[in-house]
Formats: sequence, C-alpha cells, structure tokens
Amino acid sequence: MRIVFSLIATILLLSSCKKDFQECFVPRSVSTKVFFQVLDTLITEDTNGFITRTIEIRDTTLNRPSFTSLGQDSNITFQGERGVNSLYLFLNSDTTSIKYAFRRSEDATITDTLTIGYDPYTQFISNACGYTFNYRLKTITSTQLNIKQAFIENPEVTLSGQARNIIIYIPKQ
Repeated sequence: MRIVFSLIATILLLSSCKKDFQECFVPRSVSTKVFFQVLDTLITEDTNGFITRTIEIRDTTLNRPSFTSLGQDSNITFQGERGVNSLYLFLNSDTTSIKYAFRRSEDATITDTLTIGYDPYTQFISNACGYTFNYRLKTITSTQLNIKQAFIENPEVTLSGQARNIIIYIPKQ
C-alpha cells in the first residue's frame, strides 16, 4: 500500500509541474521593407510633330543590390539575391536617423547615400515576449546617382512586415 501511495504521489507531483517561463513565438525584431521601381520617361512624336511625354513606373528586379549601414558602432551589409525587387533594412532604436550606402548591383561602382529619419517607440507584445521597438518614418533623403527619387509609402514600421514602407525609384538602364 505504501508503494502505491508513493507512486501516486510522484505521478501527481510530476504532472502538476509547469515551466518556469513562457516561450515566445513572435519575432521581436522589426525591419522596414524597401521596394525598387523603375521611373522611365517615354517621349513619342506623332506625324504632326506633337511630342508626348509619358512617365512609366513599374516594379523592377535588381541583381544583388546592397545596403551598408554608415556611422554605426558596427556596419552591417544587407545583400540581396539576384532578381530581387525588395530588401529589408533594420533601423536603430537608439537614434532617430540612420544612413545606408546603396549599391544597385554587385558590380556597381557608384554608391548612393540613403538617410532615413524616424521616431522609435515601444510596443508591448506579450508577457512571454516583452516589448519591441516600432518606428514611424518621418523623412527620407538620398543622393541622386543611382537613385532618382526615394519616398515613404507607409510610415508605420511594425511586426507585420508586409507593408511597402519605402519606394526607391531608379532610372532605367
């Protein structure tokens, strides 16, 4: 009888144990999504000499574009694969702006500087995961060597990761 009671007590103790911590299954790092589009001006002339200018904008793919952070404690390079039309970039929650050197392709010799201004703010995820930093994009500027224009399409950078945050227009080559 004593053995049966000990066995039942042990089973009850082991079955009532639960983990001291909760697991977090939500990613905690937030990144901004940058898309590439071609900005092309088409000029046509009809038989009467009338000239028509049409601006054409379309998604484009680049061959191994890269962004390298500038002026940070450690510089990080985000390298795309062949044929990508977007890349993810991280922002620094300790500052309100970050600079990246942009190369259009792996063999490009011209580098543009992209400066992103933002406001970081915390957001509670859960007890298991804690907090993360989200960002509200405020400004974007660039040199205009490979980048024709850059603008903010969706200023909210959150865990969704699906939004098109930044659009970079590049000239047709």
